[in-house]
Amino acid sequence: MSERVRGNKSARRVENDFAKTTFPSSSNHKRTMKLHFHDCGSGQPVILLHGLLGSHHNWLPQAEKLSGKFHVFALDHRNHGQSPHADEFNYDAMAVDVLEFMRAQKISRAHIIGHSMGGKVAMRLAQLHPETVGEMVVADMSVHSYPSRYAAMLDAMITMDLGQFQQ
Repeated sequence: MSERVRGNKSARRVENDFAKTTFPSSSNHKRTMKLHFHDCGSGQPVILLHGLLGSHHNWLPQAEKLSGKFHVFALDHRNHGQSPHADEFNYDAMAVDVLEFMRAQKISRAHIIGHSMGGKVAMRLAQLHPETVGEMVVADMSVHSYPSRYAAMLDAMITMDLGQFQQ
């Protein structure tokens, strides 16, 4: 984060709340993913991270605009878009995926823009490897954990027969 943000009391509070968030499978990564990406432009690297159920396509208009000044990389997270799929799906694994992507592209430090789930991935990357993150923009996300009751609701939705809703 920039010095401007660090001096802000509400930003510190958000930073502290997020640090308390628990991450499933936080340290035992089975494997990192070779992420699919779209890149354009030249200059300092900017990495764009999409939200849940999105893909790099969500960022193409912004990538085009930013490419006049930056080398822009719009990624597909694991289990999204054209990137590989795996059973392991948590913020730590996705942050390590981005870190490995940066290493493969020989990027030591990048500006990161994350939307929703991508924002949480960006924040986790900044916690795990702050030296890799320049400026960071996080949009449209919450920094708290959701109660476990949502897991039961999601499981119920997955088992629903959607055919019963046809007209």
